Amino acid sequence: MKRLIFFCLSVASLAVLASCKEEEPVVSSLSVSSVEISISEEGGSQSLTISSNTSWTITGGKAWLTVNPSTGEGNKVVVLSVTENSALAPRECTLVVSTDDGTVSHNVKVIQSQTAEELSVSVDNLIVSSAAGSASSFNIMSNDTWKISGCPDWIELSTLSGTGDVTVTAKSLTTNYSASDRSADITVSSSTKSVRLTIHQKAAWLSNCVAKPINMAVIYDSAAFEWELSDNVAYYYYGSIEQTEADRMTTMEIVEYIVEGGNRCTPGDNYISSVNYLYSTTDYVLYTVAYDKDGVQGDLYKQTFRTKSSSNQPYALIDDVSYSSTTWYWNTFIGPYASAYYMWASQSYNYYYITDALVAYLMKSYIQSYPDDFPKILQDGDWTMERTGDMIHIVTWGVSSDGELGGYIERFRGELEDDSMDEKTSVSYDEYKELMKDLVRIY
Repeated sequence: MKRLIFFCLSVASLAVLASCKEEEPVVSSLSVSSVEISISEEGGSQSLTISSNTSWTITGGKAWLTVNPSTGEGNKVVVLSVTENSALAPRECTLVVSTDDGTVSHNVKVIQSQTAEELSVSVDNLIVSSAAGSASSFNIMSNDTWKISGCPDWIELSTLSGTGDVTVTAKSLTTNYSASDRSADITVSSSTKSVRLTIHQKAAWLSNCVAKPINMAVIYDSAAFEWELSDNVAYYYYGSIEQTEADRMTTMEIVEYIVEGGNRCTPGDNYISSVNYLYSTTDYVLYTVAYDKDGVQGDLYKQTFRTKSSSNQPYALIDDVSYSSTTWYWNTFIGPYASAYYMWASQSYNYYYITDALVAYLMKSYIQSYPDDFPKILQDGDWTMERTGDMIHIVTWGVSSDGELGGYIERFRGELEDDSMDEKTSVSYDEYKELMKDLVRIY
């Protein structure tokens, strides 16, 4: 009986022990294949392997990051899908993978790189026409904010800053009154990039239509010059302005002043011209503006010059002019500031009514054309010339001690001068040749 009781107790104890061993709790396990995943700015998909002995959940996703599946049990491959990142900054998200009982979790960081900064313009060169108010447009392509710098004062831009893709209009504020296109570089800059384009405004005037004064002869109150004209010049204007006044005038004010002055010339009729009634020892600008046969204006040409002094000048005085039936007589006396002089005479009426400046040009032209044939006259003297007409025109031009021609010329025009006739300020080529032929060198 005792043995039976002991056996029963032993069996009962083993049953209790077996029951306790079956109820021991299971320990959850969880691991992930990577704790950081990098994805390019274009987006795409990557895999994450989860190993576990229990069920699990993934949390912490973003709108741009899709997790499939986000829940599961045991071992499974999870696909992470990422959209394109068009921002200029990287973006990241931390996913939390946890067992459902909350005992184990792992963080998985997903990093997507930023998009590359983009900045470009649709053209390298933008052209607007010559007239004020002319406009042309270009496009800015960017994924960032940008601004424009370097805009010239003759152009107005529709905007100077913006974000993303924008069309910008450039409008000219002034007419380009010149014979040359004008241009300026503007710069479009974003955070780290910059691009440049050049804005050009076309010229309103012709570059190859020019009336150019050359071979100038200057005295104290006037100047004369020969014309060099381009082949397409149909007519032209000229005039002189004091330098100090010209510096205060706009280009168009100068053109209007020259044209309204009335010195309108045509090729052939105006071979030599002069500007007169100037102040002595003063800086002037000689302006010319030419037009073609269609009335299109050429470039505004300018040449600076300075009138000579009217005092302390070398001269040779003409005195005691008389005549017989066959001969002209006169005396010439060297002035106190002259070391020598040149002298011409003419019995043509053509010399009566041309300006001092034109006479000076003729004399200077003679000296330059035939330098070896014109020795200077060094002394006072009595002079004669065969008489062939009823009048004589005698001209002298004094030379200073340094060899320079003086500031004015001395003219004797006899007694036949008609004050009612205006002096000619220009002569044609034929008149020029005739005047040169009638001018006789006295020595």
